[in-house]
Amino acid sequence: MTNVRFSNRIRQNGAALIIIVFILAIAFTSYILKEMSAENIRLEHQQLVTKNLNIAKKALLAWAVANRDYPGQMPYPDRGTDAGGYDGKSDCSGSNPINNQSLLIGQLPMYGSTGCIGFSVNEGLATEVDDGYGNRLWYAVSPNLMHNYAPTGGQLSDPVINSDTMHSATWLRVLDNNGNLVSDRVAVVIIAPGEALSNQSRSLNATSDQYLDTFQKNGITYSNSNYDAPDEDFIMGAPMDKVSEDDASYTRPYLFNDQLVYITIDELMVALEKRVARQVVASLNAYYVNSDPNPLNRYYPYAAVELINGKACIENQMFGQVPLESACSTPALTAPLIPTWFDENDWEKLIFYTLSSDCTFVKRGCIGSSEKLTVGSIINVNALVISTGNAISPMQNRPSTSLSDYLDSTENINRQTSNDLVFDAVGTPLTNNYNDQMFIVAP
Repeated sequence: MTNVRFSNRIRQNGAALIIIVFILAIAFTSYILKEMSAENIRLEHQQLVTKNLNIAKKALLAWAVANRDYPGQMPYPDRGTDAGGYDGKSDCSGSNPINNQSLLIGQLPMYGSTGCIGFSVNEGLATEVDDGYGNRLWYAVSPNLMHNYAPTGGQLSDPVINSDTMHSATWLRVLDNNGNLVSDRVAVVIIAPGEALSNQSRSLNATSDQYLDTFQKNGITYSNSNYDAPDEDFIMGAPMDKVSEDDASYTRPYLFNDQLVYITIDELMVALEKRVARQVVASLNAYYVNSDPNPLNRYYPYAAVELINGKACIENQMFGQVPLESACSTPALTAPLIPTWFDENDWEKLIFYTLSSDCTFVKRGCIGSSEKLTVGSIINVNALVISTGNAISPMQNRPSTSLSDYLDSTENINRQTSNDLVFDAVGTPLTNNYNDQMFIVAP
């Protein structure tokens, strides 16, 4: 009898143990699933923020490149200190942005507004994205790309924006989490502010430090909320959950959840050069169509050739710069065929143009067969535009009277030096030593 009772007690204890193990297994599985779920949510949110930041970057880049009257210029931010607070509208200013960089940081403007150039009621960014928590994205921009509403001493209201003028300017800087330089050629930063931290209180008129974060590491302060120099630093800091409490390099409390992307001036200029060159292509084709009612009598203008200040066409000049003044038998390429911003931004100094001899004022109609241009593998080309990009240091120096300071290959230079009709291919890859871009005018 005793053995039976003892045996039953063993069975009961064993069953209890199994139940306890089962409960612990359920609890552990629930914990793991909860942690996995939290991590999945975090990753999904991170993907959303990254996606929205890149959408905003592409929209802003496209807006600047497509700007109807001021290609390359950027909109003023939406500042909480202006009337209406953060209302999604661009807030231009009567102050000079070169001397007051605080005007150039705020929320990314989504809607058009009256009074700001190139950002009229119907010309907003045409997209609205946030940081995943309902906060609008923030935006800081270099003064090099901004209209000046308070010109003094004869200073121009608009910056001259082209590949050369922008190449040598001072730009914003982006640093990594350790303070190392990521890029010192930053035109724009776009920041997702994330949830309000314990030291932040957000409102319609809250200052930038209530959205953008600051921390200290190894005794150095890094901040995304202040902007008081043309080469201001912005930081790609580590998220709070990725910084160990044991990391003594950070001053506590470490409060940082900004995420950012940026646009370099080089990204902007490559895209802008395409816009400019395609505008010249369209203008030349409009010129050709308007040159004579009879298609057999149509022609392209002769080129300009003086490399420093040349704008006037030269008789029988088949290769050179775009002619904005007439000193030959063909009229110049002027407004309305080409927009005024082309001349105002000195693009004629950086855009070369060549035509086949059967498309001239003398022969006309582009109906020859042995006088055509060859562009890479494409033959029988009537006219070609080449964008030179910025001067490649130290090989090129501008202004210059030497073609080699503008064009990067012997093939592209040879039309002028030996009447060679062959040019580099459209889409030739850009490198550190080559930035010519070719655009076929016709056919």
